[in-house]
Amino acid sequence: MLKMNERNSWARPRAFNIDRACKTGKLIAGLGAVLLLSSASAAPAAISGSQACNVVFSVSNTTDLQALQLTIDYSGVASGAFVGNAVCNLPAGLSDVLNDRSAQSMVVGWANTVTFSGPAAFATCTFTTPGAAPAAGDFAVTIDDASGDNPPAAADPMPTVAVTIGTCVPVASDCGNSIVEQGEECDDGNVVLGDGCGAHCNLTGSCSGTPESGCRHGASSSLLLKDDTKNPASNAKDQGQYQLKKGDATSLEDFKNPVGAAATYSWCVYDAGQLILGKDIPAGSGWAQKGTTGFGFKGDADGVTLIGLKAGGAGKSQIKVQAKSKAGDFASPTLPLTEPVTAQFVIDDHVTPICFESTFGTATKNTASQYNAK
Repeated sequence: MLKMNERNSWARPRAFNIDRACKTGKLIAGLGAVLLLSSASAAPAAISGSQACNVVFSVSNTTDLQALQLTIDYSGVASGAFVGNAVCNLPAGLSDVLNDRSAQSMVVGWANTVTFSGPAAFATCTFTTPGAAPAAGDFAVTIDDASGDNPPAAADPMPTVAVTIGTCVPVASDCGNSIVEQGEECDDGNVVLGDGCGAHCNLTGSCSGTPESGCRHGASSSLLLKDDTKNPASNAKDQGQYQLKKGDATSLEDFKNPVGAAATYSWCVYDAGQLILGKDIPAGSGWAQKGTTGFGFKGDADGVTLIGLKAGGAGKSQIKVQAKSKAGDFASPTLPLTEPVTAQFVIDDHVTPICFESTFGTATKNTASQYNAK
């Protein structure tokens, strides 16, 4: 899934010198001409993980130009996109680059008074892909506009464009660029909580790879994790509990009505800022409203057996989570933990998600079989 990128600013008052070229007889290319000369050389071998590749667009025939605009269609590439704020470099002396990107296409243009003479490379653009390096034939080039320097038109023939694939180098994951790269489980084009793909491009429900910011807190909290080190394969005696008391002001509506709403309720635990436990409990089955102040869950959802949500004014709200499973569905993270430890409860309705958070700096017990902090 590719991201709709913002347009870089590019003034078009000269319309690529087309008006001037028409008046002087210098327009030498018809609009919409599709010209593509692929390089005969094979594409570079694929690099493991995400990679950035130089894609070079060259004017391959002898001609003089003062303006040129190309539309580059890359729908032939399985996955990838031109990325960055200035994805294309032009030869020295040329200016007014237009990087007008949309889904699977990009417009690159230039117009000024400096004559560009072919054959020569016109634009070198950066293309990022999580898969194999693209081939030259994956890019279809349309010449939208071109203006020559010397009349008559025969002196400056229509430019022909060749595509070659240059060096590809591994790149680090860039969450939010719509490309699922190495180390990412998803990438939906944003880093917004509440859409099924976390702010760190992970598929752990509403748990992001690192703690969310802007959460509500409580004056009193506790966290308990037990790992059955005597029988680690079954996890039958593993347990987990999290409780937040005397929390920030929270209304009943803030809980998103888990009885009937299409929300996800997640318990997330972080060890030194990294996600080590993520449990998702969907709305619906097992949930019930508790009077006028809260909701409760009883059942077995991914090892979570009980949840209590209580609304209230400042210092009155509460969150409670218990997890265990005789079937072994709940597995404690490996203990001991590295502090600080952060526990969060995230309510994700895909519209206005909220979270509750407790941070524990020093545990009363932190061993291979138990973590207990208040």
